[in-house]
Amino acid sequence: MDDSDLGIWHQYLDFAEKEGDHEKVVGLYERCLTPCAAHADIWMHYVEFLEDANMITDASAALSRALKSVKREALLEICRFSAMYKECIGDIPGARQQYHEIYSEIRSNLT
Repeated sequence: MDDSDLGIWHQYLDFAEKEGDHEKVVGLYERCLTPCAAHADIWMHYVEFLEDANMITDASAALSRALKSVKREALLEICRFSAMYKECIGDIPGARQQYHEIYSEIRSNLT
């Protein structure tokens, strides 16, 4: 997927969010994730959308899926996002675990 295709998805998702049909937006994100699962930014927007809709359990589940799906180059970015998200929802042990994974990933890249 090239940057222009990714940009089109972002525009489409932004438009759908403004329309306000929550169920439709969730379906659209899920459809988008088929071709875009490797892109951390799509996952982060999805998690933020779910959190804003007070769907914390769904947001956490999406974040878990993201951690398994993003391309290696974006892994640190999604891990950092996950750690910060977990801090915000009060999951301090989960946040610590994410920070530990970030540290381990960085350390393995240095050796």
